[in-house]
Amino acid sequence: MTAQDGSFLAKLDSIYVEDIMVERSKIVALDVSAKSEELLEVLKNISHSRLPVFEGNLDKIIGFIHLKDVLNRVGTVFDVRGVLRKIICVPPSMKVSGLLVEMKAARVHLAVVVDEFGATVGVVTMKDIVEQIFGDIQDEHGVDAEPFFLCVGSGKFKVSTEIEMKEFLDKSGLELEAGHGSRTLGGYILSIAGKVPLVGDVISSPEGVEFTILDADNKRIGVVLVDASRVVS
Repeated sequence: MTAQDGSFLAKLDSIYVEDIMVERSKIVALDVSAKSEELLEVLKNISHSRLPVFEGNLDKIIGFIHLKDVLNRVGTVFDVRGVLRKIICVPPSMKVSGLLVEMKAARVHLAVVVDEFGATVGVVTMKDIVEQIFGDIQDEHGVDAEPFFLCVGSGKFKVSTEIEMKEFLDKSGLELEAGHGSRTLGGYILSIAGKVPLVGDVISSPEGVEFTILDADNKRIGVVLVDASRVVS
């Protein structure tokens, strides 16, 4: 262990898993038997990249899926079990320093927090732990995400705003007159909004395309839900 590692662990030694976990009532998860359409509905409502998967109910979380593993499979028939990644289970009373050591040793990025009866009380990701050391960071599919484009319905897309505007127009099939003057989708949305919008804001293009902000900070937009279902391009 390096001196830096020791410093990080010391900082985490006074924090417990229950202090940083996402509580059960706030967990967004997917049933392992879910069809592609159900997966799409869940993906439309999250801005993070890791999704717990359960069998029957939340007390039986069996793994998680990473968004990048399913992006190319949406719209096809596939078994969620085939892209499952492993988890570990930990008690809420565990120190976060111990959790970090266990997660690194097991090479996992998500832990399920269970009580003495084996019931799920929360989940913790490696991101939650790292934020205790470095402060708030962005998820892999948040503001600092690699560009991605996901069709989530007829005329509806979940998109990283870092995507090049030309690529967005090509993939969506939309014709946005003012869009050709912007390098990225994010730049285009800022130009029509006139400001950095907040999460939950809906920005409309002159053509009637709606951009719902799913992820943003005080400087830029990360992920949007594009609704062009009422627009004929």
